[in-house]
Amino acid sequence: MSEWKPFITFDLRGHKVYDIAVSMRKEGEKFQLWSYNCEGKKYIVAIYAVSFLSPLKFKANGFLVTTKNAEIVQNLEFCKRVVRDFGIWYQIYFYPVAKYVFFRKKYFSMLKRIALFSLEKCKERYEKNLYKNGDPAKASYNKILKELDLEVIQNSSLQLKNLVLAEKIIEVEKSIWQWCSCEKIEELRRLLVEYRSVCEQMAKYTSKRAETFYRYERAIRDAYKIDLQVSHYSMLSKAALSFLLWLANTNLYTLAVPFLPELLKVCYQTLVGYKALLKKNKQYLQKAEKIVAILDLFEKPIEDFEIRNLIK
Repeated sequence: MSEWKPFITFDLRGHKVYDIAVSMRKEGEKFQLWSYNCEGKKYIVAIYAVSFLSPLKFKANGFLVTTKNAEIVQNLEFCKRVVRDFGIWYQIYFYPVAKYVFFRKKYFSMLKRIALFSLEKCKERYEKNLYKNGDPAKASYNKILKELDLEVIQNSSLQLKNLVLAEKIIEVEKSIWQWCSCEKIEELRRLLVEYRSVCEQMAKYTSKRAETFYRYERAIRDAYKIDLQVSHYSMLSKAALSFLLWLANTNLYTLAVPFLPELLKVCYQTLVGYKALLKKNKQYLQKAEKIVAILDLFEKPIEDFEIRNLIK
Protein backbone atom coordinates (compact mmCIF):
# COMPACT_ATOMS: atom_id res chain seq x y z
CA MET A 1 0.00 0.00 0.00
CA SER A 2 1.11 3.58 -0.64
CA GLU A 3 1.25 6.29 1.99
CA TRP A 4 -1.87 6.48 4.15
CA LYS A 5 -4.15 9.44 3.48
CA PRO A 6 -7.87 10.28 4.00
CA PHE A 7 -9.28 8.44 0.96
CA ILE A 8 -7.15 5.60 -0.37
CA THR A 9 -9.67 3.88 -2.65
CA PHE A 10 -7.57 4.17 -5.79
CA ASP A 11 -4.43 2.89 -4.03
CA LEU A 12 -6.18 -0.27 -2.86
CA ARG A 13 -7.70 -1.43 -6.15
CA GLY A 14 -6.92 -5.11 -6.48
CA HIS A 15 -6.28 -5.45 -2.73
CA LYS A 16 -8.39 -7.90 -0.71
CA VAL A 17 -9.83 -5.00 1.33
CA TYR A 18 -11.18 -3.47 -1.88
CA ASP A 19 -12.80 -6.75 -2.93
CA ILE A 20 -14.51 -7.13 0.46
CA ALA A 21 -15.80 -3.55 0.24
CA VAL A 22 -17.23 -4.31 -3.23
CA SER A 23 -18.97 -7.43 -1.93
CA MET A 24 -20.75 -5.39 0.79
CA ARG A 25 -21.92 -2.66 -1.60
CA LYS A 26 -25.65 -2.40 -2.27
CA GLU A 27 -27.26 -1.57 -5.60
CA GLY A 28 -26.87 2.08 -6.63
CA GLU A 29 -24.14 2.76 -4.05
CA LYS A 30 -20.60 3.97 -4.40
CA PHE A 31 -17.89 3.70 -1.77
CA GLN A 32 -14.65 5.26 -0.64
CA LEU A 33 -11.93 3.71 1.51
CA TRP A 34 -10.69 5.78 4.45
CA SER A 35 -7.68 5.17 6.68
CA TYR A 36 -7.94 5.14 10.47
CA ASN A 37 -5.47 4.45 13.27
CA CYS A 38 -6.02 3.55 16.90
CA GLU A 39 -3.64 2.36 19.62
CA GLY A 40 -0.91 1.62 17.10
CA LYS A 41 -3.14 -0.44 14.78
CA LYS A 42 -4.18 0.53 11.26
CA TYR A 43 -7.68 0.10 9.89
CA ILE A 44 -9.41 0.64 6.57
CA VAL A 45 -13.00 1.84 6.57
CA ALA A 46 -15.37 1.53 3.59
CA ILE A 47 -17.91 4.34 3.49
CA TYR A 48 -21.00 3.66 1.37
CA ALA A 49 -23.14 6.42 -0.14
CA VAL A 50 -25.18 7.18 -3.24
CA SER A 51 -22.80 10.01 -4.17
CA PHE A 52 -19.57 11.60 -2.96
CA LEU A 53 -19.69 14.56 -5.37
CA SER A 54 -21.09 17.23 -3.04
CA PRO A 55 -19.84 17.57 0.57
CA LEU A 56 -23.03 19.48 1.44
CA LYS A 57 -25.31 16.69 0.18
CA PHE A 58 -23.19 13.74 1.30
CA LYS A 59 -25.01 11.14 3.39
CA ALA A 60 -23.45 7.81 4.34
CA ASN A 61 -25.61 4.69 4.01
CA GLY A 62 -23.26 2.39 5.89
CA PHE A 63 -19.73 1.52 7.00
CA LEU A 64 -17.46 -1.50 6.95
CA VAL A 65 -14.44 -1.56 9.27
CA THR A 66 -11.53 -3.87 8.47
CA THR A 67 -7.93 -4.22 9.54
CA LYS A 68 -5.20 -3.39 7.03
CA ASN A 69 -4.95 -7.15 6.48
CA ALA A 70 -8.59 -7.32 5.32
CA GLU A 71 -9.97 -8.88 8.50
CA ILE A 72 -13.51 -7.71 9.29
CA VAL A 73 -13.59 -6.18 12.80
CA GLN A 74 -16.11 -7.97 15.05
CA ASN A 75 -16.10 -5.54 17.99
CA LEU A 76 -19.33 -3.56 17.46
CA GLU A 77 -18.53 -0.85 20.01
CA PHE A 78 -15.15 -0.19 18.39
CA CYS A 79 -16.83 0.01 14.96
CA LYS A 80 -19.28 2.58 16.32
CA ARG A 81 -16.36 4.59 17.65
CA VAL A 82 -14.73 4.51 14.20
CA VAL A 83 -17.98 5.67 12.55
CA ARG A 84 -18.30 8.47 15.13
CA ASP A 85 -14.71 9.57 14.48
CA PHE A 86 -15.34 9.58 10.73
CA GLY A 87 -18.26 11.97 11.31
CA ILE A 88 -15.98 14.26 13.32
CA TRP A 89 -13.20 14.02 10.72
CA TYR A 90 -15.70 14.82 7.95
CA GLN A 91 -17.06 17.84 9.86
CA ILE A 92 -13.69 19.45 10.55
CA TYR A 93 -12.33 18.53 7.09
CA PHE A 94 -14.96 20.69 5.38
CA TYR A 95 -15.84 23.04 8.27
CA PRO A 96 -12.70 23.46 10.42
CA VAL A 97 -12.98 25.20 13.79
CA ALA A 98 -9.76 27.12 13.14
CA LYS A 99 -8.93 27.71 9.50
CA TYR A 100 -5.51 26.64 8.29
CA VAL A 101 -2.89 29.42 8.22
CA PHE A 102 0.21 29.29 6.05
CA PHE A 103 3.45 29.86 7.99
CA ARG A 104 1.41 29.12 11.12
CA LYS A 105 4.24 29.38 13.64
CA LYS A 106 5.46 32.75 12.31
CA TYR A 107 1.89 34.07 12.09
CA PHE A 108 0.97 33.21 15.69
CA SER A 109 4.39 34.27 16.95
CA MET A 110 3.77 37.69 15.39
CA LEU A 111 0.29 37.95 16.98
CA LYS A 112 1.70 37.04 20.39
CA ARG A 113 4.45 39.65 20.07
CA ILE A 114 1.88 42.30 19.12
CA ALA A 115 -0.31 41.32 22.10
CA LEU A 116 2.65 41.45 24.51
CA PHE A 117 3.85 44.78 23.08
CA SER A 118 0.36 46.25 23.50
CA LEU A 119 0.19 44.90 27.06
CA GLU A 120 3.57 46.44 27.90
CA LYS A 121 2.50 49.89 26.63
CA CYS A 122 -0.84 49.73 28.45
CA LYS A 123 0.84 48.68 31.69
CA GLU A 124 3.37 51.49 31.40
CA ARG A 125 0.64 54.12 30.97
CA TYR A 126 -1.51 52.64 33.72
CA GLU A 127 1.24 52.20 36.33
CA LYS A 128 2.66 55.69 35.71
CA ASN A 129 -0.87 57.14 35.48
CA LEU A 130 -0.05 59.00 32.27
CA TYR A 131 -3.62 60.19 31.82
CA LYS A 132 -3.44 63.56 33.57
CA ASN A 133 -4.00 66.54 31.32
CA GLY A 134 -4.74 70.11 32.19
CA ASP A 135 -7.17 70.50 29.28
CA PRO A 136 -10.75 69.90 30.55
CA ALA A 137 -11.83 69.02 26.99
CA LYS A 138 -9.56 65.98 27.10
CA ALA A 139 -10.68 64.72 30.54
CA SER A 140 -13.25 62.33 29.11
CA TYR A 141 -10.74 61.05 26.53
CA ASN A 142 -8.10 60.29 29.18
CA LYS A 143 -10.63 58.60 31.45
CA ILE A 144 -11.80 56.24 28.69
CA LEU A 145 -8.22 55.58 27.55
CA LYS A 146 -7.48 54.42 31.11
CA GLU A 147 -10.49 52.07 30.93
CA LEU A 148 -9.23 50.61 27.65
CA ASP A 149 -5.75 50.05 29.06
CA LEU A 150 -7.17 48.34 32.13
CA GLU A 151 -9.27 46.04 29.90
CA VAL A 152 -6.11 44.98 28.04
CA ILE A 153 -4.23 44.34 31.29
CA GLN A 154 -7.07 42.33 32.86
CA ASN A 155 -7.66 40.21 29.75
CA SER A 156 -4.10 39.75 28.48
CA SER A 157 -3.86 36.13 29.70
CA LEU A 158 -7.20 35.35 28.02
CA GLN A 159 -6.02 36.80 24.70
CA LEU A 160 -2.77 34.82 24.80
CA LYS A 161 -4.65 31.64 25.74
CA ASN A 162 -6.96 32.21 22.78
CA LEU A 163 -3.97 32.40 20.42
CA VAL A 164 -2.28 29.33 21.94
CA LEU A 165 -5.43 27.19 21.68
CA ALA A 166 -6.23 28.34 18.14
CA GLU A 167 -2.71 27.36 17.03
CA LYS A 168 -2.95 23.95 18.74
CA ILE A 169 -6.35 23.25 17.18
CA ILE A 170 -5.05 24.08 13.69
CA GLU A 171 -2.16 21.67 14.28
CA VAL A 172 -4.42 18.85 15.53
CA GLU A 173 -7.00 19.40 12.78
CA LYS A 174 -4.28 19.18 10.14
CA SER A 175 -2.97 15.98 11.73
CA ILE A 176 -6.49 14.46 11.72
CA TRP A 177 -7.06 15.42 8.08
CA GLN A 178 -3.85 13.71 7.03
CA TRP A 179 -3.82 10.71 9.36
CA CYS A 180 -6.92 10.31 11.49
CA SER A 181 -6.44 8.47 14.78
CA CYS A 182 -8.50 7.88 17.91
CA GLU A 183 -5.79 9.58 19.98
CA LYS A 184 -5.90 12.79 17.91
CA ILE A 185 -9.71 12.81 17.98
CA GLU A 186 -9.65 12.66 21.79
CA GLU A 187 -7.00 15.39 21.89
CA LEU A 188 -9.26 17.52 19.70
CA ARG A 189 -12.16 16.95 22.08
CA ARG A 190 -10.12 18.17 25.07
CA LEU A 191 -8.97 21.25 23.16
CA LEU A 192 -12.48 22.08 21.94
CA VAL A 193 -13.97 21.91 25.43
CA GLU A 194 -11.35 24.40 26.61
CA TYR A 195 -11.59 26.54 23.47
CA ARG A 196 -15.37 26.83 23.69
CA SER A 197 -15.01 28.43 27.12
CA VAL A 198 -12.32 30.79 25.80
CA CYS A 199 -14.48 31.80 22.81
CA GLU A 200 -17.41 32.58 25.11
CA GLN A 201 -15.13 34.70 27.30
CA MET A 202 -13.63 36.44 24.25
CA ALA A 203 -17.15 37.21 23.00
CA LYS A 204 -17.95 38.94 26.30
CA TYR A 205 -14.60 40.77 26.25
CA THR A 206 -14.97 42.05 22.66
CA SER A 207 -18.59 43.10 23.32
CA LYS A 208 -17.58 45.17 26.35
CA ARG A 209 -14.52 46.56 24.57
CA ALA A 210 -16.67 47.59 21.57
CA GLU A 211 -18.88 49.62 23.90
CA THR A 212 -15.84 51.27 25.49
CA PHE A 213 -14.26 51.86 22.08
CA TYR A 214 -17.42 53.57 20.83
CA ARG A 215 -17.19 56.05 23.73
CA TYR A 216 -13.43 56.37 23.10
CA GLU A 217 -14.01 57.39 19.47
CA ARG A 218 -16.62 59.92 20.61
CA ALA A 219 -14.11 61.29 23.14
CA ILE A 220 -11.48 61.66 20.38
CA ARG A 221 -14.01 63.63 18.35
CA ASP A 222 -14.75 65.96 21.29
CA ALA A 223 -11.11 66.37 22.35
CA TYR A 224 -9.31 66.50 18.99
CA LYS A 225 -12.13 67.24 16.50
CA ILE A 226 -11.38 64.00 14.64
CA ASP A 227 -14.47 61.96 13.81
CA LEU A 228 -13.63 58.26 13.36
CA GLN A 229 -17.22 57.06 13.07
CA VAL A 230 -18.97 56.64 9.74
CA SER A 231 -22.49 58.07 9.49
CA HIS A 232 -25.07 57.91 6.71
CA TYR A 233 -25.60 61.68 7.00
CA SER A 234 -21.89 62.27 6.44
CA MET A 235 -21.89 60.04 3.36
CA LEU A 236 -24.95 61.85 1.98
CA SER A 237 -23.33 65.25 2.46
CA LYS A 238 -20.20 64.02 0.63
CA ALA A 239 -22.39 62.71 -2.18
CA ALA A 240 -24.09 66.10 -2.45
CA LEU A 241 -20.72 67.86 -2.63
CA SER A 242 -19.54 65.43 -5.28
CA PHE A 243 -22.71 66.13 -7.31
CA LEU A 244 -22.08 69.88 -7.13
CA LEU A 245 -18.53 69.34 -8.39
CA TRP A 246 -19.94 67.32 -11.27
CA LEU A 247 -22.33 70.15 -12.14
CA ALA A 248 -19.34 72.48 -12.18
CA ASN A 249 -17.71 70.25 -14.83
CA THR A 250 -14.83 69.43 -12.51
CA ASN A 251 -12.37 66.70 -13.47
CA LEU A 252 -13.96 63.29 -12.77
CA TYR A 253 -11.13 62.31 -10.44
CA THR A 254 -12.03 65.25 -8.21
CA LEU A 255 -15.43 63.72 -7.56
CA ALA A 256 -13.78 61.09 -5.38
CA VAL A 257 -12.00 63.63 -3.17
CA PRO A 258 -14.94 64.27 -0.78
CA PHE A 259 -15.15 60.53 -0.09
CA LEU A 260 -11.49 60.02 0.85
CA PRO A 261 -11.95 60.85 4.58
CA GLU A 262 -14.95 58.48 4.70
CA LEU A 263 -12.93 55.77 2.98
CA LEU A 264 -10.21 56.11 5.61
CA LYS A 265 -12.86 55.85 8.34
CA VAL A 266 -14.26 52.67 6.76
CA CYS A 267 -10.75 51.16 6.68
CA TYR A 268 -10.20 52.11 10.32
CA GLN A 269 -13.53 50.66 11.45
CA THR A 270 -12.92 47.46 9.46
CA LEU A 271 -9.50 46.90 11.05
CA VAL A 272 -9.52 48.28 14.60
CA GLY A 273 -12.61 50.39 15.31
CA TYR A 274 -15.62 49.54 17.43
CA LYS A 275 -17.34 47.99 14.41
CA ALA A 276 -14.39 45.63 13.97
CA LEU A 277 -14.81 44.61 17.62
CA LEU A 278 -18.53 43.98 17.10
CA LYS A 279 -17.64 41.78 14.13
CA LYS A 280 -15.13 39.85 16.25
CA ASN A 281 -17.77 39.42 18.93
CA LYS A 282 -20.09 37.83 16.38
CA GLN A 283 -17.30 35.59 15.08
CA TYR A 284 -16.49 34.29 18.57
CA LEU A 285 -20.16 33.51 19.23
CA GLN A 286 -20.41 31.66 15.91
CA LYS A 287 -17.22 29.75 16.67
CA ALA A 288 -18.58 28.70 20.08
CA GLU A 289 -21.75 27.44 18.37
CA LYS A 290 -19.67 25.49 15.84
CA ILE A 291 -17.66 23.90 18.65
CA VAL A 292 -20.87 22.86 20.43
CA ALA A 293 -22.08 21.22 17.21
CA ILE A 294 -18.85 19.21 16.90
CA LEU A 295 -18.85 18.22 20.57
CA ASP A 296 -22.43 16.96 20.09
CA LEU A 297 -21.06 14.49 17.52
CA PHE A 298 -19.09 12.79 20.30
CA GLU A 299 -22.37 11.96 22.03
CA LYS A 300 -24.42 11.18 18.92
CA PRO A 301 -25.59 7.53 19.01
CA ILE A 302 -24.54 5.27 16.14
CA GLU A 303 -27.22 2.81 15.02
CA ASP A 304 -26.38 -0.85 14.50
CA PHE A 305 -27.74 -0.86 10.95
CA GLU A 306 -25.02 1.62 9.92
CA ILE A 307 -22.34 -1.02 10.62
CA ARG A 308 -22.07 -3.61 7.85
CA ASN A 309 -19.63 -5.69 9.87
CA LEU A 310 -22.77 -7.32 11.35
CA ILE A 311 -24.06 -8.55 7.98
CA LYS A 312 -23.57 -12.28 7.69
